[in-house]
Amino acid sequence: MAKQDMEVVKGVDLARYMGGWYEIASIPSRNQPKNGANTRATYTLKDDGIVNVLNETWSDGKRGYIEGTAYKADPKSDEAKLKVKFWVPPFMPIIPVTGDYWILFLDDDYQYALIGQPSKKNLWILSRQNHLDEEIFNQLVEKAKGEGYDVTKLKKTTHTDLPPETEDAPADNKGTNSYLHVVVSLVLSFSFHLPYHISKLLESQTQSSSQLDVISKQLAAQYEQIATLISTIAQNNARTHQLQPPNNAPPTPHGLQIRPPKLNLPAFDGSNPFDWLFQADQYFSFYNITPPQRLSMIAFHLTGDALSWYKYLFNNHLLTTWEAFTHAFETRFGPSTYDNHQAALFKLQQTSSITAHQTEIERLRNYVVGLLPEALLNCFVSGLGQDIQQELAILQPHTITQAIGLAKLIEDKTNDHIPPPQNSALTAAPSPTSETLKYSPGHKCNPPKFLLLQTGHDPPLDLRGQGSNNVSLEDKAYLHGGSIDMWASTSGKARLF
Repeated sequence: MAKQDMEVVKGVDLARYMGGWYEIASIPSRNQPKNGANTRATYTLKDDGIVNVLNETWSDGKRGYIEGTAYKADPKSDEAKLKVKFWVPPFMPIIPVTGDYWILFLDDDYQYALIGQPSKKNLWILSRQNHLDEEIFNQLVEKAKGEGYDVTKLKKTTHTDLPPETEDAPADNKGTNSYLHVVVSLVLSFSFHLPYHISKLLESQTQSSSQLDVISKQLAAQYEQIATLISTIAQNNARTHQLQPPNNAPPTPHGLQIRPPKLNLPAFDGSNPFDWLFQADQYFSFYNITPPQRLSMIAFHLTGDALSWYKYLFNNHLLTTWEAFTHAFETRFGPSTYDNHQAALFKLQQTSSITAHQTEIERLRNYVVGLLPEALLNCFVSGLGQDIQQELAILQPHTITQAIGLAKLIEDKTNDHIPPPQNSALTAAPSPTSETLKYSPGHKCNPPKFLLLQTGHDPPLDLRGQGSNNVSLEDKAYLHGGSIDMWASTSGKARLF
């Protein structure tokens, strides 16, 4: 039964292995001539450990050859596994062709050897002489058979009694076509090695994949532990340490550094969700808090129903990113999508002051995204009173800020020109009667008051001309009520006739 892995000679002394070797028999490769004779190889060891290889054969009296190099496949291994590299075509070596050279058997005297390849497609029996004892030959054949080779394909090489020792024999002058044939043959021969190398590569890949799976599971477990530890540390820090603003303020001219102001994010109780979410974004951006950290800190800024809602989502792992939180937050606490805020903005009419109208405009525009400034200006102006619209049409403001300022000025001017309400008649306060007065010892009654009504076309009546010298000008009060003059005397001594 053939072995799965071939047994390779160990500890070969390359210096002793150098020299000439004759091919006694072979299962030749495709690039070897079929009728070659006197085939031999000459190995020369260089100082750097590389072996020069010269393969020669004679066919129809013409010498063919190819040169290359050999080196150990694994310099650290003591196995006799070599790599042989040839450059083709010989007259213009530009294409490298690499093959395996495994020494399967070598006698102690380095006189004969068995050479094979891992593909078990090619085999060579070499000897220092151009002939080999038949018993030794049969032993090498059995060795090859035991390694899994099909020895029925083994072909003996013909050798003459006096093989040429020099290069004086005629060279092969077949030309470029012959060398191209050699190139194609070498490439085809090399292709036989591919299944072996592919199987080895797949086997190595399978082993590597298994090892990577084990390593991946270990890393995943360690990652979970680290993530849990980081989350615990973040929660403890948020509870025990007060957040400090970033110390990124520029230094003053005197070298003193001013600390940024301390900011606080108010707790959200369910009202004004968009305003609070905007404040939260600004707050976290100011303190350079990353989105993953925001999810852990946001729980400390929620109260009531908002905290209960967040607790459920957090415990069920429904919030994985800050964007997911903001979307869920707007859906839960924001206005109903049924409300058409854009339509309400376009239909808004002024019902009281300009300031109240401005406030409502600003509230509704926060719910409308992508509204142009010109459209917002038209919404504000079209909702004003008719008199203010007419004056703004003359002034033609370009921005909503200008329109608001001008509308407030027009409103103030209009309010200043409204006359105060006038009374159609003057009502005198009722005089106290004897029933309402309370008397006591030493009581002194108030003197009676006399009123005189006179039209505005007549001159004022001179009471002093009537002989009433006791009435002074200081005792008279002159009240002007449009077209009526009123004289009042408080001395109680005036008499009217």
